[in-house]
Amino acid sequence: MAISSIGLGSGLDVNSIISQLRTIEEKPLTTLQTKATLLDTKISAFGQIQSLFASLGDAAAKLAQSSTWNARTVTSSNASAVSATASSAAAVTTLSVAVSQLAQAQVATSTAVPTGKTLGEGTLTLQLGTWADDGNGGKAFTAGSGAPVTINVAAGSSLAGVAAQINQANAGVSATVVSGTNGAQLLLRSKNTGAAQGFQMSTASTAAPAADQVGLDTLALDQSSPSMQYAQDAQASINGIAVQSASNTLTDAVPGMSFTLSQQTAAGAPVQINVGNDTTSMQKAVQDFVSAYNALNQMVTNLTSFDGSAPTGQGGSLLQGDSTVLMLQRQLRNIVGSVAGAGGAFGSLADIGISMPKSTSGKITSTDLQIDTAKLSAAFAADADKIKNFFTADTGNADTRGLALKLSDFTRGVLGAQGAFATKSQSLQTQKQSITDQEDRITARINTWEANLRKQYTALDATMAKMTALNNYVAQQITQWNKTSNNNN
Repeated sequence: MAISSIGLGSGLDVNSIISQLRTIEEKPLTTLQTKATLLDTKISAFGQIQSLFASLGDAAAKLAQSSTWNARTVTSSNASAVSATASSAAAVTTLSVAVSQLAQAQVATSTAVPTGKTLGEGTLTLQLGTWADDGNGGKAFTAGSGAPVTINVAAGSSLAGVAAQINQANAGVSATVVSGTNGAQLLLRSKNTGAAQGFQMSTASTAAPAADQVGLDTLALDQSSPSMQYAQDAQASINGIAVQSASNTLTDAVPGMSFTLSQQTAAGAPVQINVGNDTTSMQKAVQDFVSAYNALNQMVTNLTSFDGSAPTGQGGSLLQGDSTVLMLQRQLRNIVGSVAGAGGAFGSLADIGISMPKSTSGKITSTDLQIDTAKLSAAFAADADKIKNFFTADTGNADTRGLALKLSDFTRGVLGAQGAFATKSQSLQTQKQSITDQEDRITARINTWEANLRKQYTALDATMAKMTALNNYVAQQITQWNKTSNNNN
């Protein structure tokens, strides 16, 4: 409240005077704030460049991975019968696959329960195992190693209730009820395919059924039903070698490959499976590397360029002349333009169709990499392994090792804790902190100066108020004296 009353004694607009004087004193702060804003912009720009370096490093790392160069394509002469997939572990080859039998689950139906009837008390047992020809035109069951599952059926149970008990029993068999013209029947199916997933169902009554019930022991598998299907393994041959599987997917027959069997093949008409190099994905990895390089190169070029046609002092870009950025760009271009690999037909990017555009009238218009797609495709078609060698060969010589390895090492170095970006970031942050410290010191000095100035104005105001009061008193006395003198006359 005392500060806001300054000027009452002197009649001066002290707050306005001090505010204007403070603005003058704060001019150095404006300069520092401009510098701080510029530093923030540079820090942001370096962050963008660092991110693009990381993207280039990722692209180079992918080119250095063996899985990139071992990618496979698979074609089938009859995919509706046999299809396949291949990982990088698969060999480039051609395989002949014949399918004589598909794997299947057992499917069986029970005898019918007449409409309106329920079941009497008893037990129902399910046992997994295998069915085999018995030599007399029938099938014989051999129990598997698993324990049988026994289900207690209460008197008056419906067939649907029994089906629910089977589904909850974890017996390897699923059940549903089909109501047909002869009554309700259980439809049973093994949960998995394969010969060992066959099952047998046995029932026993533990009490005589009531009049509206049928004995549980009358419930049995109807092996004479046309819908009866016995469980079996898939049987096939690969290049004449017999293979067998509990499922229609073969995962262990050929290293790195998985086959899906969907149909039996005709005798003498196997399916041809061709495994080849996936040059399309390899070529895309190379193209992704070029895209990552160009994105980085364009960013650096834009940030360090100079426009000679701009007004004086306005032609330089944000990082024009920055030694760190220019050094990194120069080193990167040297690596990209270097010889790599263990020698041979492909020793440089230009050999596989990747190069910088030629100068026009002696002037370089772009430093980006350009891809001659036709030449690159021809190089992959000629020898993908030699292109792999160009990118991934570890020759033991830093000058000739694979280009992807060179780039991976370079990007890891500049992005590391002791790399160029960490050093530059520390330098910029130090500069920013220095400016902040200067701003704090100037602000503290101005605050002290303003406080002292206000004290001086306060003292002046008090003195002026006293002088004004004295002046008014003297004027009053003089007026009074004049009146007295006039009256005496």
